[in-house]
Amino acid sequence: MATISADQKYVTNIMVFTTDPGRRQELLEVILAGEDLLKDFPGLVSTSIHVTDDGARIISYAQWESKKDLAALRDSPALSDNLKQVRALATDIQFLPCSVVYSEMKNQ
Repeated sequence: MATISADQKYVTNIMVFTTDPGRRQELLEVILAGEDLLKDFPGLVSTSIHVTDDGARIISYAQWESKKDLAALRDSPALSDNLKQVRALATDIQFLPCSVVYSEMKNQ
């Protein structure tokens, strides 16, 4: 489960995949297959996948222990086939490395 907190020192990587709404399900399945490859990847803390209501975008929110761990992922040959499939289905991909600076949770 993702812990979104400004107190955590995780590196957050948000990826926005844009696609034709008719191809969203196919792209989602490829992205989820890639997530299965990441389960035991060193430094991965959590990952969450979101889909927009218009069907045009899939958003991945992933937390990493360090920038070094995230960089190692990008250089990993284990994901190269998956990334080729993602690139074939997505019309645009944005990689947005971030730091959480504010998060508030309503008391329940």
